[in-house]
Parts: sequence; C-alpha cells; structure tokens
Amino acid sequence: MKVRKGLLKYISPDSPEEARMRAARRLEPLSPEDELTVLFALSHDADPGVSGAALKSLEGYPKELVLRGLEKRLDPLVIKRLIALNKDDAAVLAMAAMSPGADDAILCDLAATGPDEVVAIFSEDRDRLSSNPALLEGLKKNPRAPKYLILEIESYIKNPAPPGQEAPPLPAPLAPPAVEKAPENMGLEEIGRATGDRINIYKLIQNLSVAEKIKLALTGDKTARDLLVRDTNKVVSGAVLKNPRITEKEVAKVALSKNTSDEVLREISQKKEWMKNYSIKLSMVFNPKTPLTASLKMIDHLHDRDLFELSRSREVPGVLASTAMRRLEKKKRV
Repeated sequence: MKVRKGLLKYISPDSPEEARMRAARRLEPLSPEDELTVLFALSHDADPGVSGAALKSLEGYPKELVLRGLEKRLDPLVIKRLIALNKDDAAVLAMAAMSPGADDAILCDLAATGPDEVVAIFSEDRDRLSSNPALLEGLKKNPRAPKYLILEIESYIKNPAPPGQEAPPLPAPLAPPAVEKAPENMGLEEIGRATGDRINIYKLIQNLSVAEKIKLALTGDKTARDLLVRDTNKVVSGAVLKNPRITEKEVAKVALSKNTSDEVLREISQKKEWMKNYSIKLSMVFNPKTPLTASLKMIDHLHDRDLFELSRSREVPGVLASTAMRRLEKKKRV
C-alpha cells in the first residue's frame, strides 16, 4: 500500500515500539485520513501488542472521523477494511462509494450490494456507468436498484444525449429539481457550515447533485441537516438520519414536523436507541404521517396525560385516538 513519507515514523518496523504503540492508541495528533492509514498499517505490525491496539482503535474509530477520512484519497486497502468493519453502516458505504481512493473492485462490489444511498450515487453518473460496464453489471445485481432505473440507464447508454445537450434527468425521485446555479467556488463544506441567509443556502443545496446532497446530508452541520431532511428525494432525507452528528433533540423535531415524509418517520421508528427517548416517541405518536403500525406500538409507553391528549386529537388517525382512549379506560379499571 502507498503511505505518505511523513507517516513512516509511526509505522516503520525500525521505529521504536513505544512510538508505534502511541500511534496505535491514537495518542498522536493526526488527521483522520492519516490516522486511518497508520492504524491500518499498524494492525499488521509484527508486535502483537501494537497490532492488537491498532485494531481496537480502528474498530472503535469515531464514525464522524471515518466519514471525514473517506472524503480524502485513502489507499484502497484501507477503504476495504473500513467497509468490512462497517458493512451495515449506510453512511460509511455511501462515502466509500464517493471516496477518490476507491478502485474499480470496491466500486463494483458496492454497486452490487450497497444500500439505497449507494444506488442513487452510482445511478446518477450515467457516463461513468457507460464507460464502466462492470459497474453497471454490479448495479443490475443490486436488489435495491429498481428495474425501471436500470432500463432508463441502459436506454441512455444506447442513446446518449447529443454533444452540447444535457442528458435527460433521472426518473423521480432520484432527480433533483433545477434551480439557480451555485457559485463554482462554493464547496460542500462551506455550504454545510453556512450560517447566513437561509433562503440562499436552500437554493445552493437544491442545485447540488444527488450524490453531493447525500454527502452533505451525511457530513453537514445542523443547518444542512435541517434543510436536507425535508428534501423530496427520500434517499437524501433518509441520509440525514445517518449523520453521526445528529442529536436526539433534532430527531424529536423532525419526528414532530408535518413536513417530514412517512419514509423518514418509519426509519426513526426502527432505530431502537431513538425509541428509548420519550420526546421522540411522543413526537412520533402525535405526527399524523407516522405509519399507524409504528404509532400503535408506542401507545403503551405513553404517560396518562399524553394518552388523554392523544385520545382527543383530531389530527391523528381515528384508530389511534380510539386506541388511546381504550388504554386509558383499561388503566382506570385496574
């Protein structure tokens, strides 16, 4: 694997064991991309103590830093290890698909097995699919890639847009709406950290490609998350929930908003950690767009005063209100 010369002092067999151990225990001030590279190399160190410490650090590496590292050009071997350690984490897999260091083998495997975010990222870049048949074949094997999308991509490859003309947009909901073009020097990180005019930020975000929106949803700050969670593309809005920096307070706000899609609400209801938070649970129950099957499961966990309010609500489904009333009456008889 390729390693930057400045990192050799941390991983070379000739370096003192103490220096290698410090790096393995994450005691050196390194950027995420350098630290991930060092930890991967040290996980193969001849000294079992060093390799064990490095592997432990790699396995417990903060998710936010993993995503930041994948934004940079990591060696493919490092990316493969990160994918293996986070095989069920859609955020890591999506960032790996966009990582500048990912080789064809990684990309083809992700195309065939990746989550919705990865399918959206690859399906948007039809020119790359056209020039890389193996990538398209991988996408065809992915059960999350709808048949209509594969047919549309194959149609484009057979009949590409004439030079000078834009290719037809992807079928909804994968295609972003056309809006005012963002300044070329405005990067994703700048948009993600923006604190200025909210309307202008919204316009800039809407002009991003699906892949760029997903990337910002996974790594952006509260301003970006607040805007992207309402995106009409369910893959983009769902990616916000996978951002490692999202707080339970934000989730509760999203769960209560009438603008939140039922798909996002369903995802929230399926995360056990969030369902332990009473505020999130309460927000979900009172949101009329929450899937009824999810709302009914939460009723037994509500306080009496909230059950009473729910039974009187005219915004929630009648079945939910009447069930809340029956729960109250049952408690009175006990």
